[in-house]
Amino acid sequence: MRDKVQRKIRHVKPEDTLLEDEQSVKAAAHDLYAAAMNEFEGELERCLAEQGHYLSEADKMMYRKGKRLRPRLLLLFALLCRNQEYARSERIPSKIVSAAVSLEMLHVATLIHDDIIDAASYRRSYETINARQGTEMAILIGDMQFVQAIRKFTHMIENEHDLQLVQQVLDTGMELCKGEIDELLVDADIRDTSLQEQRYMRTIDRKTARLISMSCRAGAALAHGSKRACWYAGQFGQKLGQAFQIMDDLKDLTQDLHESGKQRGIDLARRRFTLPYIYALEELEEDHIVQRMLLDSSWEPSAAELEEARIAVLQSSGMTKAYSKAHLLLMDALDLLQLFPASPYRSELEWVARRIMN
Repeated sequence: MRDKVQRKIRHVKPEDTLLEDEQSVKAAAHDLYAAAMNEFEGELERCLAEQGHYLSEADKMMYRKGKRLRPRLLLLFALLCRNQEYARSERIPSKIVSAAVSLEMLHVATLIHDDIIDAASYRRSYETINARQGTEMAILIGDMQFVQAIRKFTHMIENEHDLQLVQQVLDTGMELCKGEIDELLVDADIRDTSLQEQRYMRTIDRKTARLISMSCRAGAALAHGSKRACWYAGQFGQKLGQAFQIMDDLKDLTQDLHESGKQRGIDLARRRFTLPYIYALEELEEDHIVQRMLLDSSWEPSAAELEEARIAVLQSSGMTKAYSKAHLLLMDALDLLQLFPASPYRSELEWVARRIMN
């Protein structure tokens, strides 16, 4: 009997040890990621301080109330793809933190300019810079964020590899601008919804997905990940970014100022052909209020008419079809993550991706 008990003890001990080791690895990974995010926050505040009195405390709320999606993705992919040299370090290299700050600043610059174009009064539940200080000041502050973002990225250049990343960031900035212009130039006379959908997907790829893709790819590249890992990271970011923008466009229809931090129905008021509207047009009659509102640029609807059109889209299959499209893109992104080795960082990336669909 004693021998049997001893054998059981010998069997249990290694399993307990493995469980303790796994918990220890998860705890260490969490601590390293948390430390990297803390370094990011500190470096971001230093960059904002460099802008002196030109950036007020109210202006800085654009940064402080953000979701931190892009820096989180960059840091997580850096930790996921780091080589043995970086793996031995107890902290993430400062150049990777600088890259995360740079891309967050580039993102905020686009938001400031978005608010100018949309004449939006609120962003993240706070008054926009445009609403507080006027269009001229908002344009200049937005430009300053662009310049500061690129300056920050160029400061980390150490070799030709880093220089190539700077070129990719500049290319991404160009695509962002193209996407914003594409959104304004959508041809409302095209009644072929398949063509409108193609234009929409190209636009959100440029204005949203490219920067998210760049964040993932830069994190992998700066950690000396393999070319294949960098490519997979970029593809993951592209799929995730497209899903993210579709969900954001759905929020425009469903969430109020308190929930989303911006006014509801801006896309409809600005005659933006987002995916739920494109799909809704397929089933609505030609003289329906939504058709007239989107296709007749000379008509200025009242607040009551805007609300009637919004409810009509909510009751159509456009919402469900757009959500399904985002869900499929997310599933593709999660499939790409499975090409990376299992780790706490991959698990965190999966959580970030799934949260987008919440």
